[in-house]
Parts: sequence; structure tokens; C-alpha cells
Amino acid sequence: MIEILHVSDLHFGNGSYTDGLARSLLKAASERYPFAGKENTYLLVTGDITDHGRKGEYDRAGQALSPFAGRVFITPGNHDYGSLGGTLYSKSKAQ
Repeated sequence: MIEILHVSDLHFGNGSYTDGLARSLLKAASERYPFAGKENTYLLVTGDITDHGRKGEYDRAGQALSPFAGRVFITPGNHDYGSLGGTLYSKSKAQ
């Protein structure tokens, strides 16, 4: 059996309060659903991992997602491409 834990719209970089909520959610998920030793357990993160697609935001998200290393799948959202408020698509930033 495969187990998938799904979270969405973490928005790292939208302020310390939002970053704290995202970190708390991921911490609670790693404690409640331990991934260690479970070959078929994965975390799916959809959309808006960051708020503006900046390197520092990705760094904070990466730290918070580190307990899920090797078991995380990410699908970026419109905010992850580095545009103001996620309203403009940039092919170069998406790449």
C-alpha cells in the first residue's frame, strides 16, 4: 500500500507568522506520520511553496521539508515563479 500525505499553499516568505504556520504544519505531519522506515510513504506538496519565488524562501521551505527528504514530490504553483503576487508567468523563472 502507498500512503500519501498532501499539503498545499505553504507560502514561505509571506511573513514570519505564515512561515511559522507552515513549519508547524510540516513538523506536526512528520511527527504524526513518521516517514522513517516506510518505503511507500510520501509527502505531496502542491502549489505555492513560496510566496514570491525568492531563493531565501526556497531555503526556508527546504529546511522545513528536510524531514521528508527522498520522499517528497512538489508541484509548483503560480507564486513559485517569482512574479509579483503570482500574477505574471515568467518562463525563465519557471525554468
